[in-house]
Order: sequence, then C-alpha cells, then structure tokens
Amino acid sequence: TIYRENFPESEFVLGDMAGLMDIPPADILTSGFSCQGFSVAGKRLGFHDKRSDAFHKTVDIAKKMSPKIIILENVKNILTHNNGGTMETIYEAIKGIGYHVEHFLLNTSVHSCIPQNRERVYFICYRNDVRFRVGLPTPCPYGLKVSDYFIAREAHEKYYYSGRFKVWDTIQAGVDKHVRTDTVYQYRRTCVRENKTNRFPTITANSGGG
Repeated sequence: TIYRENFPESEFVLGDMAGLMDIPPADILTSGFSCQGFSVAGKRLGFHDKRSDAFHKTVDIAKKMSPKIIILENVKNILTHNNGGTMETIYEAIKGIGYHVEHFLLNTSVHSCIPQNRERVYFICYRNDVRFRVGLPTPCPYGLKVSDYFIAREAHEKYYYSGRFKVWDTIQAGVDKHVRTDTVYQYRRTCVRENKTNRFPTITANSGGG
C-alpha cells in the first residue's frame, strides 16, 4: 500500500520470487534479500533458513537478466555469520555469474539526516565487462534530533503503556528521563534499553513482544 501511494506510476508485482523470472531488462537490479536468517535477533540459521533462499533466487534472476549493476542489502551480522562462511558463499555465487563484488557497511545516521542508527551491509556488484567505480555517500552533517520528529499532541490512550500491560512495572523502573532530553527507550522482550546517543536505535519488528 505504501509503495503504491508513493509510486503510483510504477508497475508493482506482489508475489513469490519464484514466479518473477521474467523481469524486463534493466541496468540495475536491487535486492534486500531476507535478513531473518542472519540477524542477531533471530536463530541465525543462515542459508538453512528457508527465507534465505531469496538470495539464491536473486542470483538466478540476475543470471537470466544480466543487469550491469546488482545492489544487495542485508544486516550487519552477515559479515561475521558462520565465521565468515556466509560472506564466502555470497561472493562465490555472485562471482560465479560474472560479476565483481565489493561490500560496504553504512549507517543511516551517518549518511543521511535521519536520527536512527541503522547499520546495513551493501554489496555492489558490477558485471565483468563494465567499467565501474563505487562512490560512497559522504557523511551528512548531523543536525536533527529525535524530538524534532515528535508532534506536540496527545495520542489515543491505547498507544500509551499503563498498568494493563504485564511489563508495566519494568517500564516504569527503566524509563526515568523526559522525552525532551532526546532519550529513546525500547522495551526489548525482557528489559528496557536506553539509547544514549540522541538517535533512535534500529527500529525492529518483534512478533508479539516488545
């Protein structure tokens, strides 16, 4: 829904990647292949996690499509996952279909003005017959604060923690600074985490907890 709202003129296909082999020719193919198998927040099953098969499907699509550039994105932990074996697998697969590969660890709060620490690994892959030099974005002068994103109005009662939540006592004990201090708190399954950098930590999706 959000994509269609922002890009109403684009063709949008929602479906299983297995059925997306006939993508029209293009110079650049991007893929944020599933991260659950590599994230520290999960079981870290890597390529044994069936969701991670999205990487291999991406490689299959790229092999048939043969774009000049492939850009892949995933979580920071992929760098050290399986003692480096996961990175080796990725490099071998991409090189095997005729591409050079470089990877970079970038942080949203460094390379944009958004006050959220979100470190992600980007794989820049260019076809062997393409002359290409990777240019990274320059660090952005950091100006915005967390409080700059807040609107001074009351939200509906259902959005506030209260005694109706079983974690209420933990939150009351853990949250002791006012929002105007630009301190952000996250309840992460079992504890309250305080972010001391005046930037949001990576915003995560927790299945029913936190």
